[in-house]
Amino acid sequence: MSIRGVYQLMRLDLKYCDHSGSSRHLRNFLENHLKTLREDWSHLDITTTVRRGRHPNVTGTYRSGRQKTVDLKNKEEKQIRHHLDFLFSEKGRKSNTKMPGSGKITDTPSIQGMWRPGMWDAPGAKSAGAAS
Repeated sequence: MSIRGVYQLMRLDLKYCDHSGSSRHLRNFLENHLKTLREDWSHLDITTTVRRGRHPNVTGTYRSGRQKTVDLKNKEEKQIRHHLDFLFSEKGRKSNTKMPGSGKITDTPSIQGMWRPGMWDAPGAKSAGAAS
């Protein structure tokens, strides 16, 4: 993705093994689509590295200096292209994981229930929060 016309992704490094089965789809992708990928994204520095005995992955380096690595183990060619497009569309910024006002999401909700005004008042007594 670009910010003010400047692409944020600068480099893609595709790492794979030249003989393992988990890299076979990435090897096919590189044979069939690497040339067109370099033509489409001519502003990117796309490198391929052979790492024997390791699972394949791709690392994207952004202008901000951040790097994002995506595992490509046993991913098919269509999924590999999807992951590359995802890296290309990122801005390279850290996402805001804490949203203001968001409560804790849990699989085991409280057995006490939700709080409501006047829940601790004596039975039959008028609540301070109740309308008159």
